[in-house]
Amino acid sequence: MAIASPSTMVRIALSYLPSLSRGGMAHRLMLRANRARDAQRFEAASVLYEEATRLAPADPRILAHFAHMHSELGNDAGAERLYQQALRLAPTNPELTRQVRSFRAAAEPNSCAEGSVSLVPELLAASGKPSEPGFGVHVRRLGAKRARTASGFARVLSGVEAIHGFAIGSGSAAELLVLIDGVVFHREPLQALPLPASARTKYVFNIWCDVSGLTPGSKDIELRFAEQGRRSRSYRTVLTIAPPPAADHPDSDALVSPAQADTGGLEAAINGRTSVIRSARRSLLAQPRTILVQRADQLGDLVCSIPALRRLRSGFPDARIVLLVSDANTELAWTLDFVDEVVTCAFADNGHDERRTMTVEAQASLTATLHRYRFDIAIDLGEGAGSRPLLQLSGAPFLYGFRDRDTPWLSAGLDINAHDPVNYRETIPPSRKMLALVNGLIAAQYGAAEILPRRGLGGQRLERFGIEASAEYAVLHNGARLAYSRWPHYASLAQVLIERTALQVVLMGEDPIQQERPSKRLIRLPERLAFDDFDALLSRARIFVGNDSGPKHLAALRGTPVVSIHMARLGWNEWGQEQTGSIISRRVPCAGCGIGRNGEECGRDFACIRLIGVEEVFNEMRRLMA
Repeated sequence: MAIASPSTMVRIALSYLPSLSRGGMAHRLMLRANRARDAQRFEAASVLYEEATRLAPADPRILAHFAHMHSELGNDAGAERLYQQALRLAPTNPELTRQVRSFRAAAEPNSCAEGSVSLVPELLAASGKPSEPGFGVHVRRLGAKRARTASGFARVLSGVEAIHGFAIGSGSAAELLVLIDGVVFHREPLQALPLPASARTKYVFNIWCDVSGLTPGSKDIELRFAEQGRRSRSYRTVLTIAPPPAADHPDSDALVSPAQADTGGLEAAINGRTSVIRSARRSLLAQPRTILVQRADQLGDLVCSIPALRRLRSGFPDARIVLLVSDANTELAWTLDFVDEVVTCAFADNGHDERRTMTVEAQASLTATLHRYRFDIAIDLGEGAGSRPLLQLSGAPFLYGFRDRDTPWLSAGLDINAHDPVNYRETIPPSRKMLALVNGLIAAQYGAAEILPRRGLGGQRLERFGIEASAEYAVLHNGARLAYSRWPHYASLAQVLIERTALQVVLMGEDPIQQERPSKRLIRLPERLAFDDFDALLSRARIFVGNDSGPKHLAALRGTPVVSIHMARLGWNEWGQEQTGSIISRRVPCAGCGIGRNGEECGRDFACIRLIGVEEVFNEMRRLMA
């Protein structure tokens, strides 16, 4: 009997799919092809991309993916043809242009003049204008939280959430409706942002909503964009409604408690709350008392783990370290004097699917044993994913291991790899990888940032700016690379300092600031000074106040007390200074938005930095100076 080709079999299978548009079927096929590509099953991916192009022959994204599969399978001529076809459909797409350049450079490695070093296509600017998003709803944030559900870890909506993105329309009045299981849950009008040199309009939405009152479970979520007199467009997905988090996470500005006792609506309640002030000196987590390390595999695996275990003991000398091993490793484990206790588990190979498994009864028994220790951290030293799920039985609030991007329920992770230049096989011994993993945890916990004073910068350097050598002064630096990340109240803060302190006040920055009541103690300086002058100014200041920008890091490096005013675009704990002072931020549901250079997609008028109060900043300055 003749066997159909894989491509033919895919087409036959498509005939049994529910009725979908050709574009919808092509999109589903592309998602399946992407998964096959990510698993390096390039032939299967190529078949799926091919069928997707039959359904959507004018989609340049699918053609580009199909071209890449041709390249992976060694068919450079086919890849070149498909790349050119995609480029004809989207001649101004910068990513596609970069891919074509990169492909040509790889195909002709010696094409540079006079045998010089080859160019790096990724560093070249894209030709043409950036591609513009199409009509419809474009989601930046929906279901950013993750939690365990009946079907495993999934994106969830819980408590106070932000639904963030934009829609592209034709320019008439518009609103966005949020429907949950077909019922309108929220609706609000949208503000129009006309796109330059275009008949289209961009509508930004940043919806703050509280889903605490909804019944937990899987829900159909629809974001419906409706323009006056035009057909509505929608974005649909399935998410799980989960109960609000039981405990507060003090380090996350994105976790906002419900507004049960507040009046005036959710937005007014969130914006009316005080800002959050945290010390710049911080640790990844509280000092761990009990640590679980699992190495539930073979003898050689545990032997290779010994350098990492010894480093863990030296890094956390006061912690109780418990080693979880399989039966094969019990005896060796008890000989290790840098381990406090050993727990053995039944975690054997399952012959028919070539992985280690554990029965329900064994899981229940191990969970009961591990929970008695009340672990603070659980670490999996195994590089493969086979033993990773065991961490979830530990009861530890902080789970750590390799490849956290593939295991999103891990609290943190680290990877280090090197490869043979010929066959691309790994070249770093496992013992060194595990040592790097443990060193990464220790570095994340304790850090290494230190104060580094600058010697030889005398006060006389500042006299020509009107600052006496013996004077105490505050530096207020209002500049930042992204204009919208600048706190707008430096002038008011300067006035408060003039009225309530004896400090001279040095006001720096790009933005001109007008003072209602000028004072001789107020000194305005341009943002650009000779570096030594700037360094001296920051090094000798009594206190420094600035946005999330380079000067605040330099001031902290020199040991000057720093008050950092941090907007929620990026995490305060990632980019706040480490050596001195405090970091002020606000809790908002959309924290971590990562909006782009011009900030037009905020949708909340930058409330996360605009609403940090002058009195809040002044009081923290006064506390640090005391």
